Amino acid sequence: MHEPLPPGRPPLSTFEVVPYRPEGGFTAFGSLLLIVASLAAGLVLGTLGGIISRWFWLVLIFPAVIGAGVGGVGYWAIRIGHVRSTILGVASGLLGGLFAIISMYYMQYRDFESSNSIPPDVRQQLRELARLTPAEVEANPLIPPEVKQALRDPASRAGFAVHDLPSYMHFQAVLGVRISSSSDVGRKDGGMNLGYIGSWIYWALEVLIVAGIAVAMQYVAAKQPYCSECQRWKKARQLGTAPESQIEPLKQGDLPVFAEPLPLQVGEREVLVTANICPLGDDRCPVDVLIQRLVQTKEGFQQVEIAHVTYAGEALPELEEVFARRKLPPTKEPLAERAGSAIEQAIRNPSSGIKSQETGVGDWNRRADGTENG
Repeated sequence: MHEPLPPGRPPLSTFEVVPYRPEGGFTAFGSLLLIVASLAAGLVLGTLGGIISRWFWLVLIFPAVIGAGVGGVGYWAIRIGHVRSTILGVASGLLGGLFAIISMYYMQYRDFESSNSIPPDVRQQLRELARLTPAEVEANPLIPPEVKQALRDPASRAGFAVHDLPSYMHFQAVLGVRISSSSDVGRKDGGMNLGYIGSWIYWALEVLIVAGIAVAMQYVAAKQPYCSECQRWKKARQLGTAPESQIEPLKQGDLPVFAEPLPLQVGEREVLVTANICPLGDDRCPVDVLIQRLVQTKEGFQQVEIAHVTYAGEALPELEEVFARRKLPPTKEPLAERAGSAIEQAIRNPSSGIKSQETGVGDWNRRADGTENG
């Protein structure tokens, strides 16, 4: 267990600090759970997307939703299965995303086959004719004139040749993906046709969106701090804030610099410091310190990582002591008049509209001195 420092102001120590690296471990059960969960999510969400596309499709939005769904299921599996390997996280996200896209278009292919009213024996004959070159079709006297006329049309020829998913995708590319909006209702052309090449580019973009979101979410989940000693995910504890000028000593483990808190310089910003610690309080487990800057956006404030380093477990009491000495006095100054006040607001008020780029980082209700915010 972490022992608190003795009363008074004991001297602070210098610690060896290394850049943070994900733990990287995994178990057979966790790996299997992750792969199966990602593939199952891809199958279910892809099939559902294929069914919904019978009536309407929100371009780029639905692929993003599918990707987030696959990523979310993978995130859950990573946490439950204790998967800390970012390689596995990326691989499973990619597999799940690709499987979702394949499932979606396979569902559309099956709909095409089931709605085709041409008798099977006739379809087979048309498939064989569609494989002939245009010159062979024209030279064959056994082919009826109306069939020759249909085979002259590239879309009809591609439609006759459909016998599996790749040939169906070729047929759809020949027809061309149409992008339409509410203003296109009633138009004869049905919206903008992307053409053959444009259709393949659009599908590639869908793959990138679905797989990219799923990969990103699972990568972030797998790289979260993990305690190898107790085999548990670490918990985030908000330590407090520090001037940007003190980032380097904090990154280098030079805690004696903080013996006397340095005042904020005019115009200087503060950064938010979070410690990810063993949930059981085992001081053998290293402490991962995350330093973030708050950046104002239209939606509020977003946390941007500046540095992520690892201290020895016994450094936690001294880190807490550093930020206990830096207690900020109450202030009524507006945000625009006080650099870094948004960070203090974030610590005091969990619902202050601040978003984090790192999932699972931030325990707003706990202060460095152990008190709970109301």
